[in-house]
Amino acid sequence: MKINRFSWKAVVAATIVTTALLSGGCEKYDEEPPWNQEFDTEFILPTPTELTNEEYNYYQSLLNEYNQAVPQQ
Repeated sequence: MKINRFSWKAVVAATIVTTALLSGGCEKYDEEPPWNQEFDTEFILPTPTELTNEEYNYYQSLLNEYNQAVPQQ
């Protein structure tokens, strides 16, 4: 089987160009964004609300159901 020289050269050239484009297109990037000193660094935690008796009983029923389904060690 004879390979046409032109097609062989075209395949080699296309491979080289593709490799150069894929490997040369990546630049180094910063893994972390630049530090901005202008923003507030305090965390605001939400204020907890107390459960009503109905909500507490529902929570306890779910907890009891879970504890019965999962073997305790």
